[in-house]
Amino acid sequence: MIKVSTQTNVQRLAKSIEQGLRQQESVNLVSVGAGALNQKIKAVIEASGRFYTKGVKLSYNHSFTNVSDGKVAISTKVLKERIGLIQATSAL
Repeated sequence: MIKVSTQTNVQRLAKSIEQGLRQQESVNLVSVGAGALNQKIKAVIEASGRFYTKGVKLSYNHSFTNVSDGKVAISTKVLKERIGLIQATSAL
């Protein structure tokens, strides 16, 4: 589980997601608040771009979870799915 805050660096989080998904089929991210959710979504999109060129699609789903101090957090599970290699086409 990776905790995400408003100060989380998007590039570093994307790399952490990428590393986690190289070792396992899913990664769980937890955030509290809109700013942290924003950072999390940007990092998932960044990681998706890195995997897509390798024939892997990332999908994710959100759920609510309670954290120890009584706040409600948004838990995001990121999954990988093999789709085959993407072939580049040139536009004319």
